[in-house]
Amino acid sequence: MPALRDGVRTLSDTASIPGTAWSIDPKTNQIVVLADRTVTGTKMATLTRATDRLAGLVSVKRTSGEFTLYDAGGRRQGSAGGNPPAAGGGSPAAGGAGGQAGGANTATGAIGGSAIFGGRAQCSLGFNVTVQGAPAFITAGHCGNESKTWAADQAGSQPLGTVADSRFPKTDFALVTYDDPTTKPSSAVDLHNGSTQQITQAVDAAVGMKVQRSGSRTGLKDGTVTGLNATVNYGNGDIVNGLIQTDVCAEPGDSGGPMFAGDAAVGLTSGGSGDCQQGGETFFQPVTAALAATGAVIGAGDAGGSGSAAGGGDANGNAAGGDNANGNDASAGSSAGAGTGDANGTDAGAGSGDANGTDPGAGAGAGDANGTDTGAGSTTGATTGADGGDGQQ
Repeated sequence: MPALRDGVRTLSDTASIPGTAWSIDPKTNQIVVLADRTVTGTKMATLTRATDRLAGLVSVKRTSGEFTLYDAGGRRQGSAGGNPPAAGGGSPAAGGAGGQAGGANTATGAIGGSAIFGGRAQCSLGFNVTVQGAPAFITAGHCGNESKTWAADQAGSQPLGTVADSRFPKTDFALVTYDDPTTKPSSAVDLHNGSTQQITQAVDAAVGMKVQRSGSRTGLKDGTVTGLNATVNYGNGDIVNGLIQTDVCAEPGDSGGPMFAGDAAVGLTSGGSGDCQQGGETFFQPVTAALAATGAVIGAGDAGGSGSAAGGGDANGNAAGGDNANGNDASAGSSAGAGTGDANGTDAGAGSGDANGTDPGAGAGAGDANGTDTGAGSTTGATTGADGGDGQQ
């Protein structure tokens, strides 16, 4: 890994070219460099000189598309992506795990994958979270930079919240606090088929991990994580580090939308190349890094959800394993009692393991049919984020 990190620094120092991206594949022990269709002539010659110096450590691939951010109608996109689709890509979740009926009946507001509008831009809501007891959601930072206020409709007649923290470039996430502090949004993601997936934890990505993405433009898409700690140069000085690379497609309007694996939050849609007709690559901001930076935890109020745990996990909290952003095996993690709701709306128990997979205790929380909170869960898990220090700063 030290040689790969040195190689990434070399690329950052000598080949910071718009239209390029690179990530570490710990399975092949190589740096994978992508060059989009704009990298020609002198730009391609510069890239070739840099990669030739790293012979044996680097593989170079071409992509037929052009790397772009996936907000629609914003300052960077103009009118790209056509007219935004109608608002309401997501619907409030009815309750427990997998969107089954019976969760806390006080859940209101937009959910993961719902369309959100700010100024001229359309993006997608990522995950509902709680910050110091207040309801909020996370989305892409380049979306947060487009507008201070966000609404559920293009006309702005259904206001949602105000940006509290937005970070882009270098990283790509924003925290938006709900204007109404009594809002109790669900911790669900819209599957765009009439059902939802409840989200109870956040995990680090692993190469080979099977994931899904929800967005207000293209709905639900699935694919595989193909690289970690990716740096993408979108042009105009917009360079983002520490991203998750996938073969999932996306299009303008999907920015900020959630990437997840079962009940686990994994990423926020940033940008990529291609579309959902021809395919392409999409890059995601790691959720664990966004939560750590903002102090947020997955879940909002009585609608369910709990904090985050390191290492991939299935719906029961068992570790999925794989290589994390540092190429280390993250398989030794387990999480007990990932709080699924029963038909009466009770939410039983949310616990998370620490970074070594031990579970020192499981909190218990339950909401009655009226949404009152009769217990408080606790989260002791250690959150780990993607290492963004290797890319261009």
